[in-house]
Amino acid sequence: MHIVFDLILLLIVGLTVFSALKNGLVKTVINAFSLILTAILSLFISPIFKSTFNFAHEHGEVATYFVVFIISWIIVKIATIFLDKIISALPIIRTINKLGGLVIGILLGVFRVSVYCIAVGGILALASKFGVDFLSGVSIDDTYILKYFYEYNPLYLLINLVLK
Repeated sequence: MHIVFDLILLLIVGLTVFSALKNGLVKTVINAFSLILTAILSLFISPIFKSTFNFAHEHGEVATYFVVFIISWIIVKIATIFLDKIISALPIIRTINKLGGLVIGILLGVFRVSVYCIAVGGILALASKFGVDFLSGVSIDDTYILKYFYEYNPLYLLINLVLK
């Protein structure tokens, strides 16, 4: 069971790096932040639609935000595809984009592994507390890679730096 946690960790990093290398820096960054970007766009645009269509009740406001959110998300995705096609057409920039994708993929992979480590630690603590049988004998100390990332979790280190 212990090796499964390490294999999942390696799979997370491997798939993240491969995907980022394939997609490139621009597409990876935009995809990683597209939900946040879409929400921000919707916050600014939905009041315009609300006043244009004169929705007086709160259900209308929620519906307006939802529709604007979906439209904004589609626009961000189309812009990403358009920008990616432009970058892919330029040989030198395409190479830089791919190498940047590799770097951002490694960073994004480390971030995802950090979140995974926190989740596994929490799940194992809850399993121990509530007596979940198939996880009761599992310990992070018995893993190889997960133990290292759990002890030296970059997310924890960053939080400690910010709080000091």
